[in-house]
Amino acid sequence: MNKFLARCVTALALAVTSLGVAANPVYPSRPITLVVAYPAGGSTDMVARKWGDELSKRLKQPVVIENVGGLIGARRVAKATADGYTLLLGSVNEVVLSPLTNKNPPYKTRELRAVGILGASPVILLANKSKGFKSIADIVAAAKRNGQISYGTPGRGTFPHIVMHALENQLKVNLLHIPYKGGAPFIQDALAGQIDLILLPTVTALPMLASNQMQGVASSSGVRVDAAQGLPTFGESMTELKGFDYTIWAGLFAPAGTPTPIIDKLNSSLREAHQSEAIQAFIRASGMATPATGLDLLGAQRFLDAEERKYRAIVPGMQLED
Repeated sequence: MNKFLARCVTALALAVTSLGVAANPVYPSRPITLVVAYPAGGSTDMVARKWGDELSKRLKQPVVIENVGGLIGARRVAKATADGYTLLLGSVNEVVLSPLTNKNPPYKTRELRAVGILGASPVILLANKSKGFKSIADIVAAAKRNGQISYGTPGRGTFPHIVMHALENQLKVNLLHIPYKGGAPFIQDALAGQIDLILLPTVTALPMLASNQMQGVASSSGVRVDAAQGLPTFGESMTELKGFDYTIWAGLFAPAGTPTPIIDKLNSSLREAHQSEAIQAFIRASGMATPATGLDLLGAQRFLDAEERKYRAIVPGMQLED
């Protein structure tokens, strides 16, 4: 009888084990959806498609790009089943800033788990050439004389708005913020001289500098941009801006609660992809740089936590509504 019971227990254990294996196949066993919170064809979409291609090769499954704008796209991932099959290619805007600048955000930053920070790039402050601004000191002097120096952004609470607000705070100067709905209109108005200043991502600003369409003033990170014709950083421009360091970044995120083995698999695939010639060439062409610890799981999470603390200290003093 005891032997019979022992056989039954053994058979039951084997059955449960086999069911567990069947219910938890090796990840990934089906296509992965990579949500991009921006329209197809934009710079973030390009990052997603390039990295998605390389991840697909290493994970042996298709990585399907879905463009779902802004808060809606980020919310979809934050609230998704934490199984590794719905991921976000997100930037500082929707991962950190939107939860801080919206009164009733549909998700919080802590609902997303950083898998890796893929790249970061400064923004470049550009001035309409007719204004005669060649340095931040020129802008400050003009603002203190007449107080009507204007800058355009894609909207209140966006990354350029927050960087310019930080600039005003540190220099104790007031500039006139002109919020637009989207990026193209404020660029056109800056070229036409309707507004004085704009901040643009490096990849967008460099062609405008090369074609002499706009006057470069400074870049927002702590390190100069090699291709930006010797443009100084904000910190180099004035002593009051020492330590000024703001970059716009993109990363891969999973829903919080995603099992550690899945996060580890995704992260190891990211690190392998980063070594590929395709990704290295893309990084060189885009002007982005992967943060030193961006592809280290602990380093990526620390980076994200530090960014949230930095912006949490800035946002409360901003005018986010008309």
